[in-house]
Amino acid sequence: MKKTLALSLLGGSEQTAATHTGLALKTVQRWPEVLNRTAADRVIAAVLRQEHNRCVRLGLMHLYPDPEFIAEVYALPPEEVAPA
Repeated sequence: MKKTLALSLLGGSEQTAATHTGLALKTVQRWPEVLNRTAADRVIAAVLRQEHNRCVRLGLMHLYPDPEFIAEVYALPPEEVAPA
């Protein structure tokens, strides 16, 4: 996986990539242009985690359409879970 793709998948910046992967910013900054398998796996896991959480929230919104309830369950700001 190329670093540019990884950064794009994780929010577009090294800072957001570090946040989503749980790595230090300096570690992400030192990623080579082509990630090794460990770093690529970490990116894929972070993307899957984000997608899973989004799907769960959408499912909960279907069952419990109250954004305040969803925000409380996931400790998120209500505007993040409000339907688009």
